[in-house]
Amino acid sequence: MGRSLLVLDSPNQTKSARDSYGAGARPDYRGLLGLAADFGSLVRAEALVNDGLPKHVAEKFQHAGYQVVYSHAQDCDDRMVARAVAAYGAADTIILATGDHMIVDVAKLLKAAGHKIVVAAVPRSVSDALIKVADAFAEMPIRYELQRLRVRSLCGSHVADREAA
Repeated sequence: MGRSLLVLDSPNQTKSARDSYGAGARPDYRGLLGLAADFGSLVRAEALVNDGLPKHVAEKFQHAGYQVVYSHAQDCDDRMVARAVAAYGAADTIILATGDHMIVDVAKLLKAAGHKIVVAAVPRSVSDALIKVADAFAEMPIRYELQRLRVRSLCGSHVADREAA
């Protein structure tokens, strides 16, 4: 088994998980690292993030084992392309953790250069064209966070007024 490199479009996958599975759903980024290791010795895992990401969230990615790469743009699409191309000599297998159709051409380029391409994404939010280019597809691991509920209590007189109405 060869070397693998993971490039994660974290805003794309976070939004995809919430849109597909509900507000409490989040990508399991540690689980994604385990999945990536199935495709070869993981040489590097990069989490692409938007510039406004709070420092404590970036630190969570770092503690999980990711190198944090800021987009320096409105979104991470251009940075995703740049990081995937930069991965050219670093690994045999490139794991693209995105569902974005903007990555199809760079995936084709890397595949033509002899790399194995794995797409890891939320199934309901991945481009069909990206799946067709990939040598393998892996479903993004998902975890769920409990939502905090705000409960307002009504004092006795308010309850009585509501019951009478």
